[in-house]
Amino acid sequence: MWLAESFDCVIINLYASCNATGKFFLWEDILSLRSEFPMSWCCAGDFNIVKSIEERKRCSQSGTDISYFNDFIDSSELTDLPLVGKKFTRYGVDAKRNRIDRFPLSLEWFLQFQNLSQKGDSYETVAENWNSTVSYGNAGHCLKVKLNRLKSQLKQWNRPTFGNIDTTIADLDNTIEQLDK
Repeated sequence: MWLAESFDCVIINLYASCNATGKFFLWEDILSLRSEFPMSWCCAGDFNIVKSIEERKRCSQSGTDISYFNDFIDSSELTDLPLVGKKFTRYGVDAKRNRIDRFPLSLEWFLQFQNLSQKGDSYETVAENWNSTVSYGNAGHCLKVKLNRLKSQLKQWNRPTFGNIDTTIADLDNTIEQLDK
């Protein structure tokens, strides 16, 4: 099992405005929702902001905007995951680079998945395929490519591991029906 039987969560897929005021109102709306729904949270998407000036090359960013964004991350009690392998999530013309795509998570996500490798035989299949996929482009495209490859590999792995689930369910239904007679 990858998850407990029940894992209540909120996942927000966002594209933040380039306008500072628009971003500020978005942060406020998310904080308001966060207090209304006290469960596991993930805010994924293009935040159009960096946490520090080091996350941008050949681009400008207001120090005030950065400060507001860091305050939002702290106030929302979300953890901004570090990048592994790359420093930036966007590569543009004229060597512009930045890290504006993020997936901040609440602590509950880490607790839910802390022993993932011990919860199922499929972990190695997932990890090997995830780590072997190389993709180029923005973060959204890379995620899509990785998930599509993983889906294909899991389909190949699933059939010999579990067999035809529909047939198994039908057989069990027939057995139960026969026992009920």
